[in-house]
Parts: sequence; structure tokens; C-alpha cells
Amino acid sequence: MSLIDWDDALTEGRGRSGTRYRLSYRALAADDARSVWWIGVEGADVCALASAEEAISHSEGLEAMRCLMQGISDQLDLEELRRGRRIANEMRSAAEQALGLLPADNTGRPELQQNLEALQVLADAIAQECRRRQREAAEDLPLLH
Repeated sequence: MSLIDWDDALTEGRGRSGTRYRLSYRALAADDARSVWWIGVEGADVCALASAEEAISHSEGLEAMRCLMQGISDQLDLEELRRGRRIANEMRSAAEQALGLLPADNTGRPELQQNLEALQVLADAIAQECRRRQREAAEDLPLLH
């Protein structure tokens, strides 16, 4: 089951969290001949991916993160949680790289550090929920004699 209810053209959708998503195929930059799939969240472009399949999967991961932050992770299955964790870890890695490129006296450094820490907390929370569910699933298995 999808976390985002997409329209028939797979260009606009609303997630279980109520978040609005939009996919659009257009140039990477105004002067770039390459086109990519852009993911828009609540009207703001957040990332670009090479294929529609990647864009849909990424959108689902973003929605999984939103659901967890809104306390509705119980509506997610294990694979949806894992997809959200992958996206949180990708975002954390990108934030770490960006932080490493900033000069020590950069005024944006504290905000980026705060975002990095929040992404780590989110990734850890998702990992903890995945482990809890895996333990519960293992406990529900019948014992073999």
C-alpha cells in the first residue's frame, strides 16, 4: 500500500500525514539540457532524481519520515519504515558533507548542525521502531520442536 495517494498522472498526491507532493519532469537548471524528476513538498522543490521510479520511492520515504514525526508510525509497515530510514540517512550524510565544507566562522553552521542532529535522532527512532517490530514478529513465530 502506498503512503501517498497519487493522482492518475502520478504528478500530485497527498500523503497519509496530509502533506502535499508534486512530481515534475524538467531541466536540472535553467541553462542545463538534462531533465530530471523534481519532488515538490508543500510547494517547494526538495530534490531531483533521474527517474520517475526513484522520485516516487523517494517521495514515499519522505512521507514515511513525516508520518513518524507526526506520531502515526503505527500506520507504516516495516518496508515503509526502512524506506524512511534510508532517506533520513541520505539527508544526514548530505548535511555532514555540507557541514564539512563550511568555514568554521560561517553563521549558518549552528542551524546545519542542529538539522544534522535532528536527522540523526529521526534515523535512530526509525531504526528502533524497526527493531521493535522485528522482535514482535519473531515472538509471534511458532516454536519448532
